[in-house]
Amino acid sequence: MKTTLLILLLTAFIPAQARAVGFSLLEALSLIESGNNDRAIGRAGEVSRYQILPTVWRRYSHSAA
Repeated sequence: MKTTLLILLLTAFIPAQARAVGFSLLEALSLIESGNNDRAIGRAGEVSRYQILPTVWRRYSHSAA
């Protein structure tokens, strides 16, 4: 319940804040996830500025990059 409420609050808050400072939603997401660090590696193995698991990337993309 707490997690769901937090997600709902952030979903409403972050887009408005991103627009207020001139960021697109993708720019805001990359700032939140990794501080715009393309070489970031998360604790669960997520990679890139968007912190995507390699298995998820391979499932939805034909790119190896």
